Amino acid sequence: MELPNLYECLYLQGDSSPLPAVAQSLRLLQMICGPPAVILSFGSHSAQLLQMLQALGKLPESSNPPDYGGWLIIDRDKDYPSSLLTPAIYAGLLLEVFQQRAGEIVVDNSKNKISSQRVELLQSKQSSKGASSKPISVRLNSASDEIYGDNRYKHFAQASSWIRAQVKALGLELQKLNDMQLEEMHDYVARKLPKLTELKAKVLRHLNASEIVIQMLGNFRRLQALEEDILNNVSRKRLLGDIDELLTTDGQRYNTLRLLCLLHHCAGVAPEELQTFARNYCNMFGHRELGVFQQLAQAGLLPQLLPEKKAPTKLLANLPLPKFQQTEFQANANRLKLLTSCGDGPDGAASSKEVQSCPSFVFNGTYIPLVAQLCSILLRANTAEELSTKLAMIEGMQLHLDSNRQTTPKAYAAQQKTQPPGPAAAASSGADADVFPLRLRNLFVFVVGGANYAEIAACDFISKLTGAHITVASDSLMAGSDLIAAAFSN
Repeated sequence: MELPNLYECLYLQGDSSPLPAVAQSLRLLQMICGPPAVILSFGSHSAQLLQMLQALGKLPESSNPPDYGGWLIIDRDKDYPSSLLTPAIYAGLLLEVFQQRAGEIVVDNSKNKISSQRVELLQSKQSSKGASSKPISVRLNSASDEIYGDNRYKHFAQASSWIRAQVKALGLELQKLNDMQLEEMHDYVARKLPKLTELKAKVLRHLNASEIVIQMLGNFRRLQALEEDILNNVSRKRLLGDIDELLTTDGQRYNTLRLLCLLHHCAGVAPEELQTFARNYCNMFGHRELGVFQQLAQAGLLPQLLPEKKAPTKLLANLPLPKFQQTEFQANANRLKLLTSCGDGPDGAASSKEVQSCPSFVFNGTYIPLVAQLCSILLRANTAEELSTKLAMIEGMQLHLDSNRQTTPKAYAAQQKTQPPGPAAAASSGADADVFPLRLRNLFVFVVGGANYAEIAACDFISKLTGAHITVASDSLMAGSDLIAAAFSN
């Protein structure tokens, strides 16, 4: 299933009419794979989906065991940073730079996502060599492209180095033809050369794609340092100045707004700060884009843009503010150990240097995607009380058990604590037995409103670390710039 407009409908327009189609698809999946023992939901749209599933009635009886021990359904707006941060993995950066079409990206030397969103004055400076060459496509499918399959979840620097090494190795392999006897050459050309030629074409496509990514993201290190400071709320005044400088010098229509949205989500943006940025933004791209700020506010990515007369007065703006303010994001990030600076256990990382042993490697060691951390908590929880310890303070978390009963992690843990031991006692009291630890260590994850490759790669890392199997699904695959670009089409 692919519903490319689900994000716009739910978050930008407030239209929940596509949800019944999603609920029907999830019901069909349950009919095929069986109902899980537990479903963890996070967000209002996820809760609506599960209410619709219950309203559709009981599933037909099946003698086949379920394929998944647990489901995780989460709203996109519960983890905006995973979409707004710039990924550091190969597949994520490919989607950041190139347009996706039916499971493939179009590698065009003359135009891509980054170059097309720059103002005209800066586009001429970023013109690529060989702009007249014909665009090529790369299938984002490991079954049809082994080069992509081997590198999709690797750090980009590691993947690009591996691709260059493969080009050199193939060149040396083809040079062996010069030293072969005639009979050897006939056998080589008949059997091995066609495969090598096909492999070389794939490697060269990826080499071309990686070189364009490097060219388009020339300030990648500076950008990641800026994003890390935004996550940790370091020097707001400097952060706003750096974003404004990027607006002027780089002139990207979507990615500059994306940084401001990240700052608002992580630390908060004041109305007067938004007014100043909106004025500079409209001076750069035209005042017709003013409505975009209202669209992003509707999705919770920015505050409401107030008229000048309703902005706080200078006197109020100068009042002293509390020195230590914590946003909802920071509170949840600290509780769930999403920021690597506060990780100190198996679910977190002790330092940014240990990125290879932590799912935060997808963001260069700065942030762990929420879906990956929740999967890790579900897989590692041995009792309901252990799950409650980690999730009880997170508002909006709901547990849905196979008996169609909805509860919170804290209430479920309390019920299990007071329940008499033994299956007979549990049966007589009508209570459910503790489903933790999960008997079947397979998880199904559904992101309502679009997933991204960083989340998929982080879940893949967790699955290898825990010996489990995690399937990540969504209505669409979106890069951070796609999230912002959606506001321009409404």
